[in-house]
Amino acid sequence: MSVYDRYATDAQVEVEGVYHTFDGGFKLRIARAGGGNLNYIKAIAERAEEFRNKKRSELVEAGTMADIYAEAIITDVEDPDGEFVGKDGKPIKAGSPQMAKLLRDLPELFLEIQGYATDRRYYKIIGETTAKK
Repeated sequence: MSVYDRYATDAQVEVEGVYHTFDGGFKLRIARAGGGNLNYIKAIAERAEEFRNKKRSELVEAGTMADIYAEAIITDVEDPDGEFVGKDGKPIKAGSPQMAKLLRDLPELFLEIQGYATDRRYYKIIGETTAKK
């Protein structure tokens, strides 16, 4: 097996995301944090000045990464049981300010999402690669 077979990822899947099932049965479609996900790179670039001027603890407190993940990483929500709701009981949609608030309020969920988003194995090319040179 070549290094390309081991490490090549599907750029389209990196942007669109992969569904992951969480406790409670809801599914989140999670795009890759990095790789070929230009939405993520753009969201980071738009906040570059904020990153330069704040300490890591200040960024965490401000929820900067939660905002980025809500905007560029969580691309869809499937909630057949109606449990993926905010404190007000209203459904939380991908890309919404409520999603960013949820990530700030539930750091353990956010960490689990980050684990999926940064693991290249979920975005690998399945089957024959075109990168065999």
